[in-house]
This record gives sequence, structure tokens and C-alpha cells, in this order.
Amino acid sequence: MAFSTVTITPSIPAGEYAVEDVLFNPTELKLPARGAKLISLFAVDTEKQIAGDSIALLFFQKNTNDLGTQNDTADITDADFKANQFIGAAMISALNQSNALLDNLSIRNGDTYDDENDGNPTPLGLVLNSIETGNAIYVAGVFDAVSTNPNFSAADAIDLVFGFEY
Repeated sequence: MAFSTVTITPSIPAGEYAVEDVLFNPTELKLPARGAKLISLFAVDTEKQIAGDSIALLFFQKNTNDLGTQNDTADITDADFKANQFIGAAMISALNQSNALLDNLSIRNGDTYDDENDGNPTPLGLVLNSIETGNAIYVAGVFDAVSTNPNFSAADAIDLVFGFEY
């Protein structure tokens, strides 16, 4: 088996977000091979805005439709959701954080979508496969829970770091 790390920086509009708001719409994520297992996930928040918040990450094989307007509810229809060809989900959950380590940014780890927020991250192991040329899939983010309303000022405030086995 081989391993690879891929980092993306989704574009995030400035403003204050609430629960169930779209943080970013489907953004290209190039897999290291046509099929790969997601074994680690980290969010690097350079503005320290997602301190006690949870973000659902949704993976798709196609980027046919947006989930909704960014910084507004995810009002995608069921037909449009199916057209994007959903292939899995993961969670950046509120309890998985390391804010005290660094003064100017936070690093949050991801775990399975069904995590019960019990403070014990569940290993990912999410199998993702591409049908696109160049091994591209797409990932979108929606706030699942917010402790305070995150208020971003820069479009590049969050990097997502994905670890793959393939």
C-alpha cells in the first residue's frame, strides 16, 4: 500500500455563519489514485473561527450542483443531490480540537460522520473513488453545529488536509 497527503483550500465567503449554513460548495479534491481510503483528515483554521463548531464534509463524484448559497442553508433538492453522486461523509466535530497549542491558528482532526461527539474520535477508513479524469472527486462543507457564530474575514481561512491509503 502507498500513502499520500492532499491539501485543498476551499473558498469561504466572509461573514458570520449559523448552523446548517453552507461553508463551501463542492470543491475539487484530487485523489492519489482512482480509488483511495481516507485515513486521516485535519482542518487548519488560520482565523480560529471553528473552535467549538462541527462541519460535515460531503463527498461527491460529480460537481453538477451546489448545496446552496454559501453562508445560507443547504437547500439542494434531492434530485440535484443525487446528480452529484454522493459517495460518503466525514465530520470535523466540535470536540476534536487542539486550540491551545498555537496562538494564531487551530488544528482540528476529523472522524467518521456518525461520531457521537463523545470525545473519542472514530477512525475514518472512508473508501472514495473517482469517475473523473485526473482522479478528481468533490467535497463540500456544511456547519452541523455552532457554539458561537463563526465570522470569517478571508476566503482562504481554512485548509483541509486529507491523508489517503491507496
